[in-house]
Amino acid sequence: MRDDDEPGSGNGMLWYAVGRSNGYSSGKSDGYREGENNGYYEGEQSALRDVEAQRQTEYCAGWRSIHINDFNAWMDVLNEERRRRAQLAVEVESLRENLAISDRHSDEHRTKLLKTLDFRRGMESCLWALLTAAEQGKSGRPEYAELKSIVYQMNDAWSKGEILCSPNALGPHIASLKRALDR
Repeated sequence: MRDDDEPGSGNGMLWYAVGRSNGYSSGKSDGYREGENNGYYEGEQSALRDVEAQRQTEYCAGWRSIHINDFNAWMDVLNEERRRRAQLAVEVESLRENLAISDRHSDEHRTKLLKTLDFRRGMESCLWALLTAAEQGKSGRPEYAELKSIVYQMNDAWSKGEILCSPNALGPHIASLKRALDR
């Protein structure tokens, strides 16, 4: 029986498996090539075992390299997916900000529209008060002149695209002028 480390003993691959050998032989020293050339008369079985073990090792190494390549490919896919997910998160956040800005603009627009409607209603109310006062012969009163002046100012502001006096600020004064004209 040969020593385990001696070439051709057939156990080199076993030692490779536990780390004592690099696992590769020249092919000549393990008896396989000699057995192939001269018939397997010395170390025939161990040579076959060594060749099979070497093939198995190479197969496993190839499987590992394919597995590593697959792993790298999957990591590339995963990294691409993470990048895409981060990009989508940025896009979603941007859309949320745009929606919030749009909501603010729509709120501002709605508020401006309501103020404009109130302003136009106030002007219409003042014009009706002036018309009824004129029909009743109250056009010479100071309240009539003051209310008429306010209506002209409001009309000028409207034509410039501004709302000069909000109804809240002038509302009580206009209401008192209209009451005075109704008496």
